Amino acid sequence: QRRGPPRKQCGRLIGRIGRVTEPIETNGYGRVQIDGDSWKAKTRDGHPVENGMKARVLSIDSIIITVEEA
Repeated sequence: QRRGPPRKQCGRLIGRIGRVTEPIETNGYGRVQIDGDSWKAKTRDGHPVENGMKARVLSIDSIIITVEEA
């Protein structure tokens, strides 16, 4: 399984909706899948997001996306 697309595609992720595939823990990390790519993810406010929930991409920092529940 791939762990994120090339950098040139990263800007296109802002605003996209993905699905949480590994729960995002309180003040921690999980994983979100978008178009078949798996991204390490955290929430801006540190709140957890359960597995299977939808998440909207707010920003990208290197290989980590910041999301909010969608």
